[in-house]
Amino acid sequence: MPQRPITTQAPAPVPVGLHSPWRWLALGWADLRSNPLPGLIHGFMLTAFGGILLWALSDWFWVLAGAFSGFLIVAPVLATGLYQVSRGASVIPRASVTSRDEPPTPPQSTTASLLAIFASCSVA
Repeated sequence: MPQRPITTQAPAPVPVGLHSPWRWLALGWADLRSNPLPGLIHGFMLTAFGGILLWALSDWFWVLAGAFSGFLIVAPVLATGLYQVSRGASVIPRASVTSRDEPPTPPQSTTASLLAIFASCSVA
């Protein structure tokens, strides 16, 4: 595997305009249409986790509110698997759940992140 060159300069910031979210949604929709399996699996797993939280903590509103608030902090880490798939789609013709151009690391593995959250919730 060829090594990527190490750069010392940060990329120039991309200006964010009023219509940028529409462009982001269009790019995300294009990623989902070109490679639906990872996105659908990811969405199903997060929906199932939210449903389990809602079911398990429905009688404890304040704990449920705290769990969902904490999820907002953890959600970007869970999305790193989708970022990897999107980046892989720009490099190789068709990315999949298992295709990576580098060994997986814990923050990039959506499944490992979800399992860690499940484990931490079951211990508490």
